[in-house]
Formats: sequence, C-alpha cells, structure tokens
Amino acid sequence: MLKVDIIVFAVAALGGLLLMARRVSGKDRPLPFALGHGLFAASGLVLLAYIFMAQPARAEMIKLPLILFVFTAMGGFFLFSYRLRRKEFPVAAGTVHGMLAVASFLTLLFKNI
Repeated sequence: MLKVDIIVFAVAALGGLLLMARRVSGKDRPLPFALGHGLFAASGLVLLAYIFMAQPARAEMIKLPLILFVFTAMGGFFLFSYRLRRKEFPVAAGTVHGMLAVASFLTLLFKNI
C-alpha cells in the first residue's frame, strides 16, 4: 500500500511542477488541473494517515513524512486561496510549498526503502 501512496504523491508532484512552471512563465493554470493536483496530494495524505494508523509497525517510519506532508498541505491551501480570490500567488510561496513537498516526498521515500 505504501508503494501506491508513493506513486500517488509522485503524480501530485509532477502536477505541482507543471503548475509552478506555468505560473513562472505567466501561462494560465486551468482550474481542473489545479484541482487534480490537489486531489492527488490530498489522496496521498489520507492514504499515508491510514497506513500510519493501520500499520503500527510502520508508524515510526511514516511519522515524520506525515507531519511534513500536513504542513505541505497547509501551504497548498494557502496557495489555492489566491485562486479563490482571483489573484496570482507569490512565486516565493509556491517555491517554499514545492520545496517542502519535495522534502516530504524524499523523507517518505528514503525512510521506507
């Protein structure tokens, strides 16, 4: 199940990378694409929380990535709030969100290899 979660987060990461590239280049970011990125990321977070609760043997290895992904999600909600207000989000905020997402993903990956 953890392998599926890693794949889900990887898809979310690719979507986030594309969204950020479009933001930096000044291109439009279609709402369905942004929602898809958020849906994959949220699904990965929920699945990770489920694994944390259902598999006590893995809980210690998943604890730090889970906490990091929760903070990443909070950053994602912050960025999405800009879209709801019809404003462009700050590139710096998007960069921090992306860096935290990468750190979360790598932590999950390397703690569970």
